[in-house]
Amino acid sequence: MDEVTTVGQVMMPVQDIIKQDEDIRMARRRMESEAKRSLIVVDGDAPVGMLEWGRMLRQDDTSNQTLVSDYMTRDVPLLTKDMPLDAAGQQLGSVDLETFPVVDTDGHLVGEVPRSAILRRQESTEEAMATEPIPAGAPADSTPSPFSHIVTGMTVNGSDGSKLGQVSDLLSGVSGQLEALIVEHGLFGRKHKKVPSDLITSADDEQVVLTIGSTEFKQLADIEQTEVT
Repeated sequence: MDEVTTVGQVMMPVQDIIKQDEDIRMARRRMESEAKRSLIVVDGDAPVGMLEWGRMLRQDDTSNQTLVSDYMTRDVPLLTKDMPLDAAGQQLGSVDLETFPVVDTDGHLVGEVPRSAILRRQESTEEAMATEPIPAGAPADSTPSPFSHIVTGMTVNGSDGSKLGQVSDLLSGVSGQLEALIVEHGLFGRKHKKVPSDLITSADDEQVVLTIGSTEFKQLADIEQTEVT
């Protein structure tokens, strides 16, 4: 019998949290400086939601006294330490967050799990299934990556129609699936940003379109040239 990997085995100490009664402007500055896409929102030691960067940017009226609780997403999957990673992946669905809270039986926050850890587990499971013998007469299942045709030099555009830069490199995981793009931008393309593949909306023969616009793209941290090569 294969050993089941649980959430507790990949859980990290709690680090990305913010209180629900904090000022949203302070939260925004923190996420900008730390290049965070999401933060766990807590009430005491219990998670009550997530603060998402994209949602906060869409609510552009931050001039008044508003709190994190006014912007946070409340319907967030809560994981437990003994939950198998496969089951955790099924709970995530289409929720696009960097990290997910882990709670004990009393609902207290005890850790967090990066989305990447769950996705890596799902990819390794799919890879293992792909190596299993195919019964005689059964059709072969070949599901190529939807972005396998992305190549360097393609133009990268934002959801608002802005031209953000062009693809200078591709980063793939152990299964060969595209994990991120390196996008060169700025004067003469001297700066580079790492864009996770889950931010790609579509790609054709000439351009890649992201789910974020120019404002959100600018908030992504620039990486050093040595990280690209």
